[in-house]
This record gives sequence, C-alpha cells and structure tokens, in this order.
Amino acid sequence: MQGARDIEVIFPIKDAASAALMLIKADCLHKAGIINDFEKQYVDFRACIFLDDATLKDIAFLNPQCLVEDHPRI
Repeated sequence: MQGARDIEVIFPIKDAASAALMLIKADCLHKAGIINDFEKQYVDFRACIFLDDATLKDIAFLNPQCLVEDHPRI
C-alpha cells in the first residue's frame, strides 16, 4: 500500500461495527500477505479507538493486540 490515506479508504472505520469488521478484514489480508505488519497494526489501533471495553474483550481471541491495556484511550 502507498500510505495512510489508502489504508483509510480500504479500511473505512466509522463506528464500532465497521471497526470490528475491519479487524477481521485486516487479519485476513495480513495472513494472505497483502498488507504488512505496520499496516495491520495501524488498522488495529484505529479500530480499537471505536470499540468499547466489552467489545474489545469479546474480540481479543481474534486479535490479542487490541486490548485496552495495550491501547489506552486519551
């Protein structure tokens, strides 16, 4: 990918539902070798901003990096 703008177009995150879906999409594309580690981490971080604590714990099995302790909110 060419930059953050491309990532935001490919991974549109506007609310908790889209954030959860984009975590799954990023995981699949990362496993397929389409996006790199940095791009996946960028999507993970952006998605975590939209997800509440309960949602984060529910999806932690999919993406253990997306935990409240790892990404505290400002």
